[in-house]
Amino acid sequence: MGKAKTFGAKIAHREKKENKCPVCGEAINYVKHYFSEKNNKHNVKYKNKMEAICNCNREDLFG
Repeated sequence: MGKAKTFGAKIAHREKKENKCPVCGEAINYVKHYFSEKNNKHNVKYKNKMEAICNCNREDLFG
């Protein structure tokens, strides 16, 4: 039976590939972004998404 991958192991594997941003040329880092959404019944649902971050979009995501 194989060992389950942890979140840190997945990120380390992605960063091993050394993806570079085509615009600024800096290495791309990955961050898990949590956000809330309201539906038409006024309930709140929390979702998450993996975001690729470099110098180009750092200000857009972190404000």
